[in-house]
Amino acid sequence: MSSGFGEALRAVRTSRGVTQAELARSARIARTTLIRVEAGARPRSGVHGALVAALGFSYADELHKAAVALTAPRAAPGSTR
Repeated sequence: MSSGFGEALRAVRTSRGVTQAELARSARIARTTLIRVEAGARPRSGVHGALVAALGFSYADELHKAAVALTAPRAAPGSTR
């Protein structure tokens, strides 16, 4: 099962150069929980809130932008587009 939240979370985390261990520690959750969320598991509201707060963004703003970027059409490999 794919989670738009998990994909967007990973995109934001990696774009900021934050490791899973660092984010999990900052959000005060287990790293295995973060791994499951990024893999598509739906986070409980407390976990969702902790992750959002740890990265310092709101779902309506930065996470939404990341989710939109993930669904944007991509250029084919080797194209100059």
